[in-house]
Amino acid sequence: MNNWRLDIPKDDDWNGDTEMNLNVWYTHLGHLASTAMEAAGLIHERSWPVQLRLNGGNRALQNQQQSWGWFIHLQPAGSEYLKLRRPLDSGGNLYKKVRPHQNFTVRESAPGVPSASGYLSDGWLKNSNEGLNDWRDLNGLMTTFRGATAPTVPQMDAVINLDYWLRWLAFQTIVNHNETNLSNGSNDDYGLYRGEVDPRFIPLAHDFDTVWGQGGNTSSADPTSPTATVYQVTGNFSNGGERIGALAPLYTNPESNQRFKAQMVDLLGTVFLPANFNAMVDNTLGNWGGPGGGVSVSARDNIKNFNATRRDYILRAVLGYDAAGQPPAVLTAGTNLPVQSGYPRTTTANATGLSGTVDSSRVRKLLVGGVEVLPD
Repeated sequence: MNNWRLDIPKDDDWNGDTEMNLNVWYTHLGHLASTAMEAAGLIHERSWPVQLRLNGGNRALQNQQQSWGWFIHLQPAGSEYLKLRRPLDSGGNLYKKVRPHQNFTVRESAPGVPSASGYLSDGWLKNSNEGLNDWRDLNGLMTTFRGATAPTVPQMDAVINLDYWLRWLAFQTIVNHNETNLSNGSNDDYGLYRGEVDPRFIPLAHDFDTVWGQGGNTSSADPTSPTATVYQVTGNFSNGGERIGALAPLYTNPESNQRFKAQMVDLLGTVFLPANFNAMVDNTLGNWGGPGGGVSVSARDNIKNFNATRRDYILRAVLGYDAAGQPPAVLTAGTNLPVQSGYPRTTTANATGLSGTVDSSRVRKLLVGGVEVLPD
């Protein structure tokens, strides 16, 4: 059974919609992820579980294991989507990325002149303002991240809404999103939006067929592992080992990395806190009845258990929290120099013997004697 696309005449809309994506693969995962995105304050393709009949028959029952007898209606990313999701800034450029999914790079016909044919060949499509053959904003994004040197935080924040990107990436890595998209380095099947009021790009997720260790793309080990890397754009996470190296500064810049980790801490303490998340799972999926019989208790428990294990791994192994859920000290410091007259003493210039730790989710920069010290 395949997903369907439904287009309705513009002059005869249905509840304001004239286009629908009707997905039938792992519908419970897609709808739950959409609900969680909303709780996290992130823009997404809104999802509704729907019963669909063709000649009186429910085709979703043909793949009962993946759909539980339901389709989900995902609102396609387009003008109607923007008016709903960005009502105060809906006139900007919406790009959709499709295959080929290897390229995240600059395409220019001359220095500083974007090549529309080059970007189209790379799988970039315009889903708004299609009549304007203007690709300068996308080209500016690419030149920022594909420059000779890594962009600074101000340079990144000039072309992307950096905190939004970091929160979006934190969400994707918590749920182990392995449907091809930007967040796992596959560079396919996602969108970018650049508004007019806020002319900085934000990423837009499409579908969530493979999340929480379940779904249709779990043939490699990492998507099913709650201990998978959190740096999934550049790490060896996706099924093909694909990476988008140009986005490495989001993680390697110490300030940006701290802000990314702070977003993970916030989400793990709110949306993905087991008490909150487990209730969301049951409230979102527990009443799916109908001819499919609803989402089973065991299926819901598997999602809850994966979330709890993933959350514990990120907090303890990545962020240094203790078994009681307490964060590490903001700063610890010590020296191995010998003490003379009550003070550590050295006779060698720059030999301080200093060592220590910082909470990388709360400390952006560490100075010793006015000099920045980078973490090991």
